[in-house]
Amino acid sequence: MEEKELQKKVITYKILEARLDSLLKQRDAIIKEIMELRSTIESIEAMEKADKLIFSLGSNAYATGKILEKEKIIVEIGAGIALEKNRKEGEKFLKKRIDELNSALKNIEEESVRISQNINLLSSEIQELTKKAG
Repeated sequence: MEEKELQKKVITYKILEARLDSLLKQRDAIIKEIMELRSTIESIEAMEKADKLIFSLGSNAYATGKILEKEKIIVEIGAGIALEKNRKEGEKFLKKRIDELNSALKNIEEESVRISQNINLLSSEIQELTKKAG
């Protein structure tokens, strides 16, 4: 009976470990996206004051250029759809996205804490069952 219980707890432990690993990867991706959004907002704010800006062409290549329309930006809203917005609306949209991501980040962190606590509890139970079986 104790052996089946031990096996069950070990399987649960491994499942929780995998879930925690997945959550940590999601957390890292969200943090990266938040940093990217903040950088974008800073660029939008700098755009108003600058005569020339540096534009990324991808693969660490850049070009300088002038912005002809400083009050309009194009914001991707999801599913490959982009809308033209005035600068303030665009900033507001990006800040709202940061708030949504921060909320998701908070949920991930709370779930990570719960899972970590369960992992620690299971670890102790597994050790006890192993001592009894040994």
